[in-house]
Amino acid sequence: MFRPAHCLLALLLAMPLIVAANPMRPDPKSTQGSSAPNKTAPAAPRLPRLTGIVIIGDWQRAIFSGQREQEVGDRIAGFTLIAISPTSVLLKRGGQTTQLTLQSSGEVLISPAQED
Repeated sequence: MFRPAHCLLALLLAMPLIVAANPMRPDPKSTQGSSAPNKTAPAAPRLPRLTGIVIIGDWQRAIFSGQREQEVGDRIAGFTLIAISPTSVLLKRGGQTTQLTLQSSGEVLISPAQED
């Protein structure tokens, strides 16, 4: 019969093998032994994912992945949000300006209630 202590010990001994088999980790052999000099270009900043835009009169917000609601002037992922339009936003980082556009327009128009 297996005892809990033996199972725990076996799991702890197998953990380095399990961690090393992570398919998301790059293959160490492919990064080692490269004869090319180690010149790494600076990584391009990762753009946040625009998931929604809400405009009610002068009130404007852009919604990014993770349900982060931002307004003009806010910073996200190293960028500054500089403009919001009904279908896109403008982000600026240094001298670079990037436009993110919504993938689909789920425009919802809300009109005032009518009294009977």
